[in-house]
Amino acid sequence: MSDFNRKAFNDILSQRGGGASSGAQNIIVEKDKIVRKEIAELYSILSSSGDSKIAIDLLSDHVAMMVSMINEFKKRV
Repeated sequence: MSDFNRKAFNDILSQRGGGASSGAQNIIVEKDKIVRKEIAELYSILSSSGDSKIAIDLLSDHVAMMVSMINEFKKRV
C-alpha cells in the first residue's frame, strides 16, 4: 500500500471511531498488498495473452464481485 493509500486508510478508520484493531489493520494492509500485486500480475498475463475477450470477461467478473462487496458494506453505514 502506498503511503498515500495508507494515510487515506488511516484517515477513514479514524473518522469511523477507530474501526479495526491495529492487528486487524496490519492484516488488512498486508492482504491489500497481496491483492494489488496479484491484480497487476493478472493484468500483465492477460495483456500478454492477446485475448481481449477473456481479459474483459475475467476483469468484469472481478469488478462485479467488488461492486457487490462495496454495496454490502454500504448497507452497514
